[in-house]
Amino acid sequence: MGNADSTTMNPRRADHLARLGLLHAPMGYVDGANLYEFVHDDPTNRTDPTGLYDSAGHFYTTYMVAIAAGMTPAQAYELAYYSQLPDQIADYDAVNAFKILNEPVQMNPGLGGVAKAMMDQHLKDVAWAQDVQELLHSLHGGAAGPRQACLLKLIQSGNLTPWERGLLIHAFGDSFAHTKGPNNSVAYGGDWGHGLAGHEPDIIGNNPRLYQLYVHDLYLALGGNAASEATNIRLQQIKNIANGFAGNDDSAWQIKMMRKLASTPMFGYANPYAPEAGGIDPAMDSLDRKRIQTLLNKIANACGCTSKGSGVGN
Repeated sequence: MGNADSTTMNPRRADHLARLGLLHAPMGYVDGANLYEFVHDDPTNRTDPTGLYDSAGHFYTTYMVAIAAGMTPAQAYELAYYSQLPDQIADYDAVNAFKILNEPVQMNPGLGGVAKAMMDQHLKDVAWAQDVQELLHSLHGGAAGPRQACLLKLIQSGNLTPWERGLLIHAFGDSFAHTKGPNNSVAYGGDWGHGLAGHEPDIIGNNPRLYQLYVHDLYLALGGNAASEATNIRLQQIKNIANGFAGNDDSAWQIKMMRKLASTPMFGYANPYAPEAGGIDPAMDSLDRKRIQTLLNKIANACGCTSKGSGVGN
């Protein structure tokens, strides 16, 4: 297979391919650059630093806020499940996307048509990975406010299935968690995400104020009554537990406390499924790239950005 023609690609994709060894002859990584430094050389066992608000901030928060907004436990569970799904399935999470965008790929030109098919699939994978990072996990590198407002409007829009609204809520949560700078006004960018900052941006206790802003907006997005927000006991319990987490970066403990709160009679979580244990609920739809890509294209169109995977998802 000959070298891919960088003149026909957008600059960012050409840059990805150059680093992946698919443009020009593979040269290796200068000075042995370590792709796994961001997980302290243990990509299998260390926590994903780029893709989640933890199940405390996604699954349990979504469930309890949905209950506070007036949904039934069954409705709240379905929404919470899909708001967590991007961090449960490798093909949808940010670390897997990071690996696709950064691990070297070498192909034998002597394979002919097989090599071309492999290249075509890899280009699809690269485009998919960029959309997963930038649209599903809100690692877009731009101003945080406009993306938050756009996603809020999408969540409030009609004609959405529970899985669509759930995935939008995931992106919405990450549009708060994956931010930096004064007043958390700028989103982390793609590829490395907030890897250099470690897992800290995803732990509720490290920024309770930001989490409470997210809870407020999510409550309104799910149809909660703004006029009675201050007297909504359930909503205040969610916000108050975040204050109790302040200054504590023990993610596992915070998840345990959130599950405990969700399981009280006030919220009524009785499902045995625990996302923090890993895995999925086999009774629920695991979705696929094609359907998720359709939603990512919708986010791109609504938020005034470009979907890299449009027309190439499989």
